[in-house]
Amino acid sequence: MNKSILIGAILVLLVGGGIWYFTQNQQTQTPEQNQIAPTPTPQNNQTNEQTEQPEDTENTQRVIRYTDTGYTPNTLTVSQGETIVFHNESSKDMWPASAPHPTHTNYPEFDAKRAILPGETYEFTFTKVGSWKFHDHRDPAKFGTIIVE
Repeated sequence: MNKSILIGAILVLLVGGGIWYFTQNQQTQTPEQNQIAPTPTPQNNQTNEQTEQPEDTENTQRVIRYTDTGYTPNTLTVSQGETIVFHNESSKDMWPASAPHPTHTNYPEFDAKRAILPGETYEFTFTKVGSWKFHDHRDPAKFGTIIVE
């Protein structure tokens, strides 16, 4: 009897704590900078060392693919105010965030603040001009640079 009550109380605490954690995590994200959604993106055969330049279109949303080998392209030049979509096409979670690891202090707003699951995307609008290094918080050996002009 006592064992059943103890197990029940532990389960209630675990479930309640999990709900509280996920609720708090969602409230700390700003809708304009931290949008996460399962959005498909076109496939291509770029390597991790390629650099992509902005196109002259009205579409201000750009894509960086995350694969099992890292970010592609790993250097991207955009205009101030453009939105970058980080699409997780890998077999594991990713967590895009600004350098340096693990503090993310160079551009603290640029931080997904959670793992992005395979198939999901993370969007961030770059409003600060500069050269912004970033990494996968879960695998800091995978990194790149966003140049905002």
